[in-house]
Amino acid sequence: MFFDECDDVFPETSDLGDVGPVQYHILTDDGFGQGFRYIEPFPGNLVDTGSKRRFNMKHGCARRVIDVAFDILQRRFAVLQKPLQLEPGRATRLVTSLLILHNLIAWKEDVAAYVERYPPSVEPLAFLQPISQIEGPQQARVARERIVQHYDNLYGVLL
Repeated sequence: MFFDECDDVFPETSDLGDVGPVQYHILTDDGFGQGFRYIEPFPGNLVDTGSKRRFNMKHGCARRVIDVAFDILQRRFAVLQKPLQLEPGRATRLVTSLLILHNLIAWKEDVAAYVERYPPSVEPLAFLQPISQIEGPQQARVARERIVQHYDNLYGVLL
């Protein structure tokens, strides 16, 4: 798969609070499959706690935000309204260019509102820690459980 060949483009794994390291990942639906970089929701038969239901809800909400962002890009740029007939490298450059163009247009339209909505960070970036290499789907399951634990720490355990 494309992302398996491009692991070096992802940021390093980082520590998720006090629950341990979690690799950067892509949110997928349950039909895509779980892998090292892919985190899917818990299947219905494994959703046995409120904490796992909360994870699935937050996972779904995040995926909807991403879907809306792609919908905005598709409406703004007609070239994205049909499948791209490009090799992956050229498609990446095209989409990156469109994202930059979209941001420039948004910036030009209302700089003050943009800065208010997305204030620049004044904190230096923290150094990221490597995670021991567990293979593929198992590492994704570990990451998913750590995210659930992180939510429990933030919001309380749901039964």
